[in-house]
Amino acid sequence: MKKSNNLDAGADEEIPLPNVKINVLRKVLEYCEKYKNENPPEIEKPLKSTNLAEVVPEFDAKYIDIENLEEIFDIILAANYLDIKPLLDLSCAKIASLIKGEKKKIIFILNFVQVNPQKRLERHLTFKMTLLQKKKLKSEKRINGLSKLINFYFSLKY
Repeated sequence: MKKSNNLDAGADEEIPLPNVKINVLRKVLEYCEKYKNENPPEIEKPLKSTNLAEVVPEFDAKYIDIENLEEIFDIILAANYLDIKPLLDLSCAKIASLIKGEKKKIIFILNFVQVNPQKRLERHLTFKMTLLQKKKLKSEKRINGLSKLINFYFSLKY
């Protein structure tokens, strides 16, 4: 993450970061501090394992070992906003490792991505309604199939 820019030029100026929460900023700074004198290693894509400890250095694996999905998404947003590509890659790799090969987790995470709780609730309810409608449609098809079978049965002459 070494840059050749002269960062001391505006050291006394405030830099507004309205899109980054303070706890997330501290986490981002922890990552930047670790790699201030060296470049973080590239993460090989696609991931070879769902266990990040097998894919990234130990520090990175421990750093991104976060249970709270919202915090991981906040780090993704912060890394994107601050243009820290290695951190963005690492946090996206964490999400990829969570959902690799698991459709239910993918659906859960996609529903969780909405930042606005109202929209998240609406999306969740819409998803549940879609599932109910599919079940209802399957039931209707079964009923139609049974009624056709019954009609066919009674139409037979003995």
